[in-house]
Amino acid sequence: IDSTPSIETLMTYLSERGAQHVSYAYHTNSADFMVGSVPKETTSHFFYGFTKGKAPSSPFATLLFFGDTIVDRGIAAAIEKGKDPLSNIRGKENRFFRGATVTGLNLEGPITSADKNEQKLVSFAFDADTTIALLKTMQIDVASIANNHIDDAGLQGKEDTVAALKKHRIAVVGYPDSCVQMPIVNGQMGICAFADLNDLLDMQHATDALRKIRSQVDYIAVSIHWGQEYSANRTDRQHFVAKAFVQAGADAVIGHGPHVRESIEHIDGKPVLYSIGNFLFDQPDTHLSNGMAAALTFSSKKIDVRTFPLQTAGGQPYL
Repeated sequence: IDSTPSIETLMTYLSERGAQHVSYAYHTNSADFMVGSVPKETTSHFFYGFTKGKAPSSPFATLLFFGDTIVDRGIAAAIEKGKDPLSNIRGKENRFFRGATVTGLNLEGPITSADKNEQKLVSFAFDADTTIALLKTMQIDVASIANNHIDDAGLQGKEDTVAALKKHRIAVVGYPDSCVQMPIVNGQMGICAFADLNDLLDMQHATDALRKIRSQVDYIAVSIHWGQEYSANRTDRQHFVAKAFVQAGADAVIGHGPHVRESIEHIDGKPVLYSIGNFLFDQPDTHLSNGMAAALTFSSKKIDVRTFPLQTAGGQPYL
């Protein structure tokens, strides 16, 4: 079974047979059988058995989330020259961006033609066609815009961003709403986004928003822009905020903002990724431009965390 149509056919057949109870056996990878260096692309083999019974009814979701992403400056210049910024990781079949229930990122700036704030030392504004094409290739379902660059073109830029994303059926979180609901298998997932810039996040507002959506969804993942730039160490403030989020109902906290990777820990059994760093950024110093994609699996039994370390060089991230 090696294509989407064939999988759909199999699942339809199993449904009509009443054989939707699934048992996972094991999996292998073509790299397991190779000697020497591992190729850039491999094939995975998963072995399952199906017997009489119903499909699982408990909520289930996978979340793939990327860190700070810009479509300006060196990134935009590379795209204008015909370079594909995703070519090093997406593969010929775009497999890296396929398969997650929800895929999201932190969009670090406005999608707008409004003038930038030239008084800022660093100011961004993204071309709509270029940005939407990039997000579509990544199969982005939700974009967090709670960060320190979303206001680079003022309120007009922020409103333009929301309109552009919604026009292309990409959910927006962080403004105007702190939380959104995303459909998952047999349930709903809440995605919330906040920015703790200069430690000024209204904690009461944030925790109230989490408690409000908690009763409406099965799982909550929080995206937050915080921390100290270029520091690989989380701050006491980050730990304080993360603990408050978990106590208010968050099942996972995914941080970004420092532009580099920070530690991962569990608070009351809930994963906190303090900083997943950059995804698509053009900082010239490569050791200050690293990150990781966060891949989280939510089920009634546990929350499973996997990470894909990334480095950016020449405006292109690679694994």
